[in-house]
Amino acid sequence: MKSPDWIDDLASRRAFRWFEGAVWFKKAAMTRSGFYARLAISVVIDLMDFTVGRIPILGTAEDGIGGIVLTALWGRAGLAYFWELFDITDQIDGFIPTATLIGLYVGWREGHLFGGRGRDMRRVEEPPTIP
Repeated sequence: MKSPDWIDDLASRRAFRWFEGAVWFKKAAMTRSGFYARLAISVVIDLMDFTVGRIPILGTAEDGIGGIVLTALWGRAGLAYFWELFDITDQIDGFIPTATLIGLYVGWREGHLFGGRGRDMRRVEEPPTIP
């Protein structure tokens, strides 16, 4: 049985107000320097995974925390880092720089790498400056 329309309308408004206030819901355009700062954080996460991540219990904790941080940094693409939780030995996943690969993928997609526009066509070009 379908609920009345006014209940669906009320529920969707309440959920939208909750999402509207969340910081992670508001997507701002990433600058090139912001991209490189995020990429540096991703490289640090990979280095930590390669060194400290080899210790069995600490490695699993680092994989979980790293996945949360990368999801906050890169959005949905950061969810790919959670595959490292499936390596229960914490020996193999340290040799694959997943966090850096995620950062490079997002940089390529949004056009921060190689000076191109990238695949994200929603980006607005800045008007040329007058000398």
